[in-house]
Amino acid sequence: MIFQLQRQLVRNSSRRPPLRRSSSNPSPSTFHTPIANPDHSQTISFLNTCLSLDNVLLSWQRNALISTIAGVGVISYRSQSHFSRMMSNRSDSEGKSSEGSRHQAMKPVTGICLLGLGGMFMTCGFLHYAYSLTRVVGLFPGVKGAAGDLLGRFAMNCVVPTGIYATAIGALFDGDVRRICSDLTPTIVHDE
Repeated sequence: MIFQLQRQLVRNSSRRPPLRRSSSNPSPSTFHTPIANPDHSQTISFLNTCLSLDNVLLSWQRNALISTIAGVGVISYRSQSHFSRMMSNRSDSEGKSSEGSRHQAMKPVTGICLLGLGGMFMTCGFLHYAYSLTRVVGLFPGVKGAAGDLLGRFAMNCVVPTGIYATAIGALFDGDVRRICSDLTPTIVHDE
């Protein structure tokens, strides 16, 4: 029902005549075509609300990915610079143990904090979307197919990306998750 209405709205929007201004103070009907069926009006309001919620969730997920990428970059940079310092100290002289102890590994606190911030964004987005969808069900009780549409939106927009994100972060830190995922990925993707 909802998808048929979406297709019908797209078809009808291309058939509308161009809008014209009739006076300096236009009436609302000049720029707005009224909808004959009030059920369609409620369905359109439902779809607009769902699309707004999808946009908010997308913002949460985008911020989570940006923070996570920055965190992984900082951790990678710290580990590369520590490794190169360690190799240069080893090749310079092996008798200067005090020099080597001064360049001990610095923990990438900034990177870990950015990873935590990314996880927080993903979790808050998940919870906000779930809560908002339950409110949408209460706001639009008469829309046919709303429950199935909302369940599909929740699964595809929220659960799947959050699950993939959690698996990726788990594989970054936990060897068990990495071992399970390595059996499931094709051989071209393996990092050994």
